[in-house]
Amino acid sequence: MNNDKNLAQKPDHLIAQGVDDEPVESNLRLFKGRSYQIVTLIAVVYAAFHMLALNGIGIKAMTGGLVDIPFLPDFPIETWNFRIAHVAGALILGFLMFSATGFADGQKPSSRAIRVAAYPLLICGLFSLGMAFYFAWEIASGSNWNGINKNIRFNEIWLYGAPLWGATGGSIILSWFDKQSRGRFAPHDFVLVVSTLAVAVYLITIYGTQMRNSTGTAFAPVGISMAAVAGTALIMELTRRVAGMALVVIATVFLIYVFIGEFLPSFLNSPAITWERFFSQVYTDAGVLGPTTAVSSTYIILFIIFAAFLQASKVGDYFVNFAFAIAGKARGGPAKVAIFASGLMGMINGTSAGNVVATVDSTAKRP
Repeated sequence: MNNDKNLAQKPDHLIAQGVDDEPVESNLRLFKGRSYQIVTLIAVVYAAFHMLALNGIGIKAMTGGLVDIPFLPDFPIETWNFRIAHVAGALILGFLMFSATGFADGQKPSSRAIRVAAYPLLICGLFSLGMAFYFAWEIASGSNWNGINKNIRFNEIWLYGAPLWGATGGSIILSWFDKQSRGRFAPHDFVLVVSTLAVAVYLITIYGTQMRNSTGTAFAPVGISMAAVAGTALIMELTRRVAGMALVVIATVFLIYVFIGEFLPSFLNSPAITWERFFSQVYTDAGVLGPTTAVSSTYIILFIIFAAFLQASKVGDYFVNFAFAIAGKARGGPAKVAIFASGLMGMINGTSAGNVVATVDSTAKRP
């Protein structure tokens, strides 16, 4: 009886603990209080959006018409729009959760001037976002959008594209020098969030017109190309924060090759192409919205949502400890436990590397 009480008071009898724990990246923000609630709410909305969109059921349909919330999208969503929203949501969460620089113990915050410099950029980003909504209102009012009209071209370049480029580029550069406390949002990351929304709203708006068929041609609106440039910069910056410089360098090399290929000899030579024509096709299913995003927005996102639930409920610990209880005392126990636990984890995991880390590594640490 006393032994049972001791086991209940001390978790030392559990062989595996922390199987579901993940290492904390050096630039990952650790929020508390209201900031934590904000990020959690965004993540829940992002997950719910995918669950509803992939099931093709909206809140109005689920409630039989009793709940009709305005401005919510109708499901199922058009493919390109869904993928644009998927990328935009991931960027927003990424910029809020991952800092541009690592957090060191005892580091001093950067000067206030760097943070204050982000506010003019925020104004530029909000202005660009407002113009994207204005374009949507014009199109809804019957305006015939095209890439030839001089007034439309002027508005897209100087009232939408230029402020968007300034806000995006300036905020990315500022983020490299700004250091905030680990539990606070950074002003320049809010600018990147606004820039992400400006890109998404504009592209969803324009791709809802006949101009969707003009991508990759000289007749595409210049705004598509300018939005694609900003969107590419945002994706590469978040990639740098999450995965390091390797992928960014590789992508940059191939982007440079597109424009210098005409000067290279032999099999490296490629036809000349303008930046407008090239980037007008970057944010289509031939580029960012292609097969990779298609798989990410339909299959991988479901694994991530399910894995988050399992991680929070400590299912990994349970599987490994259950395997130890079944085969831990047998001859060759650790090997049998590894196989048994691996089989259990494999039913839910979806990744061989994660399976090995979660099961074999835990069995190897048995005392």
